[in-house]
Amino acid sequence: MYDRADIKGEAKGFLIRGKRSPILACLIIVLAGFVINLLVSFLSEPPALSQTEAIRIYAQAMQMGDAETALAALQGMLPQPTASGVFVQILGQLILTLLSAGMTLFCMGLRRGQEMGYGTLMDGLSRAGRIIWCSILIYIKVTLWTMLFVVPGIIAAYRYRFALYNILSDDRLTAGQAIRLSCIQTQGMKGDLFVLDLSFLGWSILSFFTRGILNIWLTPYMLLTDLGYYERAQLRLGQIGTPGSGPDASASDDTNSSGSSFNGPDPWDR
Repeated sequence: MYDRADIKGEAKGFLIRGKRSPILACLIIVLAGFVINLLVSFLSEPPALSQTEAIRIYAQAMQMGDAETALAALQGMLPQPTASGVFVQILGQLILTLLSAGMTLFCMGLRRGQEMGYGTLMDGLSRAGRIIWCSILIYIKVTLWTMLFVVPGIIAAYRYRFALYNILSDDRLTAGQAIRLSCIQTQGMKGDLFVLDLSFLGWSILSFFTRGILNIWLTPYMLLTDLGYYERAQLRLGQIGTPGSGPDASASDDTNSSGSSFNGPDPWDR
């Protein structure tokens, strides 16, 4: 059982420590997402129906029991996607994924006592292929387990939770190795991670009522806390020293330093 209050207290300390604020780093990513959304809206066709006309058609269709027409009226209020708009949206999502990886590197550095520059947000580009491929593999695996039943899908998501952190911590790891290592790291931690997520539920609800503005503070807070658990998982396997202090030693390609193989078969890594 991990001391959640202690780990969250560490994270709050890192939020205000150092010359470069993770809150400002998060704001940079939020602004990048805002620009991408504006560009996608600019490239989209205007709505086929005005809001007033769409509501009128929707009301008439519902009175007549015509659900298909009612749904079409609601869709008519939305901007119509174009090929260029869809391309920019996909490209934008990839860029935001890599910027988020850079944000993780930024927070990892803070926890190691390093002074991180905002240019670190671009460091995900050097690992773009492995980051994107790892994200795709995780999505496929979790989706397949969810199709079996919801609970196994949730468990799988927690098993693979540290995979991207492993990719960012060790340039030698492939996406598959990072996922298998995460399965080992999260053994005995999934319940703690689930309770951790529940402890942020109130903040998430409050963020909803602030139209997401609170996320500029909440996102790095949650990330720094999650990295605290990740460091403790590494410590348990003998991969690093005391969490939050000093550089972390990378895992080897085939085994962690305590000798536990993560290249072998795992019943959940399918």
